[in-house]
Amino acid sequence: MLHPIPGDEIVGYITRGRGVAVHTRMCPNVQNLMYQTKRRIAVEWVAARKPKFPVQLTIRGARPRRPSREITAVISGAGSNIHNLQSRP
Repeated sequence: MLHPIPGDEIVGYITRGRGVAVHTRMCPNVQNLMYQTKRRIAVEWVAARKPKFPVQLTIRGARPRRPSREITAVISGAGSNIHNLQSRP
């Protein structure tokens, strides 16, 4: 399941009984949900000075020599933290 992260283009949709659902504009579910244009709602990100939000990444590669070292260096260099890392051959 994909979740929008700050900076993604987003759209809102009024659900039946669950409030407003927010999806990325590229979400495959948006096409199915937007058939009822009356249920669309404008949504936007609230600007934050230093936004923090969890994301889940899945990275697949073609057997680089040291994938964990390279990936963690890029994430760290971007000022982000890694809370959990799993690696499989």
